[in-house]
Amino acid sequence: MLSKIVFFFILLFAVPLFSQVTLSGKVISPTGEPLAGCAVFILKTPLGVITSTDGNFSFEVSPGTYTLRIRHIAFKDTALQLLMTNGNNLPITIKLVATSYQEDEIVVYGEKKGMEKETLEAETIGNIPTLNGEVLQTVRILPGVKINNETTSGYNVRGGSFDENLLYLNGFEIFRPFLLRQGIEENHSLVNQDLVKDLSFYGGAFPAVYGDKMASVLEINYGKEINTPLSGIIRAGLLSAGAAFHHAKNGFSASLAGRWSYPKIFSSQQNTSGDYRPDFKDIQLNINYLPGQNISTQLFLLRANNKYDLTPTNWTGHFRLDGVIQGISSDYSGTSNYGYNTTLAGLNTKVRVSPDLLLSAVVSWFNITETETRDIISDIYLIPDAYNPDYREYLKSALEKGENTLDLSVINITPEITYTNSGHTIKAGAELKFSDLRHNFYEEKKEQGGISIPAAPEVTSYGSQKDLNSYSFYVDDKMNLGIRTTVDAGLRFTSTPYNNETFWSPRGSIEYKVTEKFNVNLRAGIYNQPPFFYELRDLSTEEASTLKSQKSVHYIAALHYVFKKGLEMRAEFFYKSLTDLIPVDFDGMRIIYGKPILLKDMPGVLISCCVVRFSRGLTVGLCMVISTVVKD
Repeated sequence: MLSKIVFFFILLFAVPLFSQVTLSGKVISPTGEPLAGCAVFILKTPLGVITSTDGNFSFEVSPGTYTLRIRHIAFKDTALQLLMTNGNNLPITIKLVATSYQEDEIVVYGEKKGMEKETLEAETIGNIPTLNGEVLQTVRILPGVKINNETTSGYNVRGGSFDENLLYLNGFEIFRPFLLRQGIEENHSLVNQDLVKDLSFYGGAFPAVYGDKMASVLEINYGKEINTPLSGIIRAGLLSAGAAFHHAKNGFSASLAGRWSYPKIFSSQQNTSGDYRPDFKDIQLNINYLPGQNISTQLFLLRANNKYDLTPTNWTGHFRLDGVIQGISSDYSGTSNYGYNTTLAGLNTKVRVSPDLLLSAVVSWFNITETETRDIISDIYLIPDAYNPDYREYLKSALEKGENTLDLSVINITPEITYTNSGHTIKAGAELKFSDLRHNFYEEKKEQGGISIPAAPEVTSYGSQKDLNSYSFYVDDKMNLGIRTTVDAGLRFTSTPYNNETFWSPRGSIEYKVTEKFNVNLRAGIYNQPPFFYELRDLSTEEASTLKSQKSVHYIAALHYVFKKGLEMRAEFFYKSLTDLIPVDFDGMRIIYGKPILLKDMPGVLISCCVVRFSRGLTVGLCMVISTVVKD
């Protein structure tokens, strides 16, 4: 199957390209000095760039007539009409004219860098040490994010659970594996470190354009080169190897990358000794193309294959009792096998109807299949003296057999309209999600030996197929109210037929620039998370129809102060109220907020945090979690 996909990728590279020409130049001041930070864009197209430090800019366009507009706050707007032909590739020099204002007040409209999200560039991501270059683990340096260990890409945000986070790769929603037991079985997430340009993280109170989860949003973006020759990188190490190739020319750019991870050396250092056989492979293709003056298209394809097989031999743990260090030892026979295959195909098309109106449509198909089999017999011993591990007392034997399969397919269709005018950027769209979940579970456990009477095997078995479709509609308006104030107000409506629920989700923020160095930001929102695999896996269709979404309300107050270049401070005061939480069991251990509660009880949780972070790596924070129980 993998060879067919590689062959398909190669065929895509062979598609003939349309004839393109290079429109490049330099913007200078009236005195001839290069001007950085000028906005240069081509009218009636989605093309636009900011001039570099030496004033240069460059586009790849089809032959034709274009209107080029240049804007800078200190100079008059300049517009040029250019006729581009195949032989006309010479760079142009544009001299701007200084302007003066007689009015008492000047109002400039533009998009300011907001405080509602954190951004990590590729250079910063590469400098953060992680196992196998795992990109998702780099979010641990951000306020409120916690990762339990370096072997997993799962993370918690401000007291939330690991399944409360939205994850987007190149604009397409993706999902982590569901049947993981310890996290190490994942080997790699789907994010390829060699392709990443940047990532953006919302640690709460995120805008209405994003989906329905209770904690956070993480967006990973791959690079989109404009005009670069064929280049690549090949790397190999003790735990992984990979290669990535990039090419961009004449409005067409493509990146092809593959990885192979084999962390056997690392896996063998776990508490359970045995024969570890981890293996992860994936291949990804990202294509961006400008087929016309006002159309841009992105095609993203991904295929991943993961295996984590283990033949365990022994596990030993120690404890102290009455001042004596003792131990428990288990000798194993049998095997444990886990694997998952992931496929993603996504298409993102944007059409610039006018300078103020942009239409876009995102269509994607995500599929993950997981298989877990276990057939293990363990003989359990007590070690009375840990300093004499050779002397052991037999306790009992245990048999564990199981077969667990999951197949999830998600089709996501998201049309969107973006309208920009008079300081407003209005986005309105829909997210139509069609999810098909199939899960079969069989587990048999039996214990015998010692002084206990052999008991009948404990067998758990069920199978289910559920259509977890959801339909969302949203509108969001980002307003620049003068130079100092930005307001973002949005509303999201979601319907989930499988549990007969509809809900509204208002979300908003306001940011005020007190001085050039000091900003204040207030954000709030209501969030609902409909039940999904973990909550529904052992419920019948009738039982699932009565289970409602978990709810969360976020309040955030943030301060941002810049002391000098390279040193800044961000402080956040965070308050989150959680209700209608659904307890979930994982191998006998419940993943839930606060203290353990009865399964029939529904908890209410208040989470309050204060975090102060400096740009040079220092973070100081305080987080309090208060759990209350409301009995039926």
